[in-house]
Amino acid sequence: MGWLYSHTWYDRKTIVNHLLNDDTWHKPLKHRLNGNHLWVVFENTNPEMPQDAKHKRYICLFLLQGDRSYGWGYKDITESMGPCEVDCPVSFFDLVPDPGGYATAWRERVRVAHAKKLEHDKLIRSLQCGVMVNLRNRKPSPLKIVQLKPLRGSNGNGFEYRLSPGMIDSLA
Repeated sequence: MGWLYSHTWYDRKTIVNHLLNDDTWHKPLKHRLNGNHLWVVFENTNPEMPQDAKHKRYICLFLLQGDRSYGWGYKDITESMGPCEVDCPVSFFDLVPDPGGYATAWRERVRVAHAKKLEHDKLIRSLQCGVMVNLRNRKPSPLKIVQLKPLRGSNGNGFEYRLSPGMIDSLA
């Protein structure tokens, strides 16, 4: 349940390589690295496991973290634990049957988060100069888009603000 660190994992690439290649009984079928979230679909290949557990697939999240004193470390969380993170690729769900329990609710949260991200990306791509937008948890709001690259907005009082796509919540 805790974190595991090693001086031999001196960078993120080293620890990812370790997590994907150093396990005899758990074969990674697919993986994706999102920042410091390593998502992996594993298949259990241990021949000593009962027949119903052989070739069982599961989704695992490795939370990665670097520390100057200790090297890099990780904390592993399987989907049956119901992780809080929702950036797991939805395509992983096609490879692994839903184990039920916490995983079912977590998968729904992942699908909702992906749908919201797609909708937000669509909004950002549709922005044009002159459009009014509301900012997410920021003031002043609303702002008028005055420039697209880099993205800038104006409050109409002569102040211009450089914006990131993540700051925009909706059209005003």
